[in-house]
Amino acid sequence: MKKILVVDDEETNRKLYQRMLGLKGHVVDTAENGIEALEILKNNNFNFDIVLTDIDMPKMDGFALISNIKNKKNVKVIFMTGLPEKHEKTRKAKFPKCKMLGKPFYAKELINLL
Repeated sequence: MKKILVVDDEETNRKLYQRMLGLKGHVVDTAENGIEALEILKNNNFNFDIVLTDIDMPKMDGFALISNIKNKKNVKVIFMTGLPEKHEKTRKAKFPKCKMLGKPFYAKELINLL
């Protein structure tokens, strides 16, 4: 069982990923943007195993969120995006240890990255 923070500006996606992961026995919190996610992380002393975050979001995108937590505890990061070809170069350059999923994806693809 892992503690996972799901960050996505689309409520339908947040609920879907929360259900997907919850059915596999994980504890899942959600946030609708990077600012909200950063607050949740700080309030929980960055005590999450995984942050699953969309890249393109208003207020604070996924890359900015992860830049803010990069040096905090050993949190695994999985980026999600509907435009993987647009973001792959930045991910490789700035976040080489982080994985990325192209949206839409199957539950099995996500579970395999955990």
